[in-house]
Amino acid sequence: MAAQPERGAPPSEDVEAGRDLRNVLFVGSLTTLVFGAMIVASESGTGALQIPTLENSIAALLAALVMGAGLLALKLRLSVRGIAWGCLLAYTLIVSYAIHYTGGPQTPVPSLYLVIVVAASFLLGRRDATLIAVLGAACYGLVLLLEYTGALSMVMIWRYDFFPHERGELLLINWIAVAFPTILTAQLTGVLSERLQRTNVHLRESERLRERLTRMVVHDLRSPLTALIGGLEILHVMLAKEMSADQLRVLEGARRSGRSLTGLVEEMLEVGRMEAGEMELKHEAVDFDRLLVESFKMVELSAVEEGLKIEAELNEPIGTVFCNRRLIRRVLANLLNNAIKYTSTGGTVTLSARKLGKDAVLVKVADTGVGIPPQYHQRVFETLGQADQGRRGTGLGLPFCKMTVEAHGGEIWIESQDEEGCAFYFTLPVSAF
Repeated sequence: MAAQPERGAPPSEDVEAGRDLRNVLFVGSLTTLVFGAMIVASESGTGALQIPTLENSIAALLAALVMGAGLLALKLRLSVRGIAWGCLLAYTLIVSYAIHYTGGPQTPVPSLYLVIVVAASFLLGRRDATLIAVLGAACYGLVLLLEYTGALSMVMIWRYDFFPHERGELLLINWIAVAFPTILTAQLTGVLSERLQRTNVHLRESERLRERLTRMVVHDLRSPLTALIGGLEILHVMLAKEMSADQLRVLEGARRSGRSLTGLVEEMLEVGRMEAGEMELKHEAVDFDRLLVESFKMVELSAVEEGLKIEAELNEPIGTVFCNRRLIRRVLANLLNNAIKYTSTGGTVTLSARKLGKDAVLVKVADTGVGIPPQYHQRVFETLGQADQGRRGTGLGLPFCKMTVEAHGGEIWIESQDEEGCAFYFTLPVSAF
């Protein structure tokens, strides 16, 4: 089964636009709050306001309904651009409707046009945002014209007389003061949005180029590394018996470093494949108890050489788990080697596992080392995101573990305090999903 691309790959533009639209839809909340506040102020007699309750309640309800409909359409995965157009047009019409029932030229509600066009600029671009701004200006002008001609009776909200047909020049100035800033805002924010989008495209291209170059370089390292390690192995087989203790120690160190570097190269390639969604998981029936013991034996000697006590608390049989044996073995190796690396001489590293009901298994790797402060618990799982407290490394081991475990349908997390040791936990489903 293929790993899900969205776990590591950058989100598509449509997904990002959907997230932006989800935030913009809460303009409906702002609109509802504005109308609600005006109604409350009028009902409580604050100032001189007298706002029609029914009509503004309808406006608030319509704004809330548009917000709800937009969120539902997003959940149904309809076109983000179409949803944005529909919702922003609806908001424009609702605001225009509310302008009449909150005093026409006397109301502060036209300021909501600015909020709408700013949202349109980032969701739809400069041209479409300008169209919505022009529509808003036209709607506002129509309301003022109808009130000027008497086709609409003006709602007096300030408890003093205002006769629109006698204030034509004032209405024109009022319209200009709303229409021009609204259209200008659409233009300016549209230009800003286009520049940000171009910058984002360049950054994406640069990131893709960097990733391709990195993968090419790492891939090309495999051949010389394989030759180097092969030569070291031949030296060990042919000359180990003739070497002094010091010479043998140097050779063993070179072999360990070579194997470590090879593992790092493989890890970088596999992290890249996982981030690109190219890693195919091949599940197989794995004797998990045996896998745990093998992983423990692989690092036991290293722990002893570092002066550590290493324990395996594997009293409860796990049985068969359907997973990718090679990848999960590397997860165990990464966690155990990490624990050994950051535990001081005399400390303890513990591997344990138990079943969680019938459907999952829980694995724990604990140490008595330096620990990880809580603020770094999520960061250490990010690529190149190791905790900033003297921990060395490439920052790939733990991201690899997270991607692998999550690709299997499990979870991984940390329980740790600074200078109080660290425990890594991960779960795996027993059956392939």
